[in-house]
Amino acid sequence: MKPTLIMLIGAILLVAVFLAEIYVAALVFVLSCATVLLILAGTLIPAHSRTGHLALPAAEPGSFNPVWPCLENTKLDPYRDQHVRFRIEAKGFGLLGIVGIVAFVVITLVLSLHGNPFRPYREVGQSGEYVLFYVVTFASFVPAGIAGSWFLESIRLASSTAAFGSLDPHSGGYTFCDRYGARHGGTKKPMPPRPNDNICVVFYDPTNPGINTSSTGLMFHRLRLEATSAQGAE
Repeated sequence: MKPTLIMLIGAILLVAVFLAEIYVAALVFVLSCATVLLILAGTLIPAHSRTGHLALPAAEPGSFNPVWPCLENTKLDPYRDQHVRFRIEAKGFGLLGIVGIVAFVVITLVLSLHGNPFRPYREVGQSGEYVLFYVVTFASFVPAGIAGSWFLESIRLASSTAAFGSLDPHSGGYTFCDRYGARHGGTKKPMPPRPNDNICVVFYDPTNPGINTSSTGLMFHRLRLEATSAQGAE
C-alpha cells in the first residue's frame, strides 16, 4: 500500500474518531433508528410466505446400497425420483421484539437526556451522560447486528434460487450445483442440530451463487416440508 494512501486512510480514521466522540449521542441515536428500520424493512419482505418445489433424481441405475437422502428428518427413497414441496416460515419474533424495544428505549433515552441528538458535546467525557452514551454506543452494535441479519436473510430468501445440496450435519458444511452445473458451497452451523439430515435446501443468488445459505443455517426462518411424492425410476 502506498504511503500516501496510508496517510489518507489514517487521516480519515482520525476525523471519524473525533466526530464520533463529539457526536456520540447522534451515533447512538442513528444506530438505534437503523435497528428499528431494519426490523420493519425485513418484516415487509414476504420471504415468510414463500413456497418452492424441487426435484431430487433417483440414484444411478445399478447403484449398490445407496444412501437414503434425509431432509428435515424425513427420509426419501433413493430408488425413486422425488418431488418435494416446501415453504419458508419466519421465526425469532420474540428476539426481534426485544431488540426493537431496546432500540426504542435507547432512542427515548437520548431524546430525554440530550434533546437534539445531533447537538455536539463541547466538553468530551466531562459528564455522566456522555459516559453513558459512550458505553451504549458499543452495546448498540449488538442489536443493530441482529436486525441486520434478519433483514439480509429476508432479502436473500425473497430473491434467491433454491437447489438441493449435500450436507454434513455435524459441521454444517454443504455443497450444491447452480443452474449451470457449477459447484459451490459453504458452512452454516445447523440451527437447531439435525443429526439425521444429509441433504438441505440451499438458497443462492442466481447472479452470484457464491452468496448462499442453507436451510439448516437460517437464523430467522425455517423450512417446512409440505409434501413429498415419488415416481418410479426408469
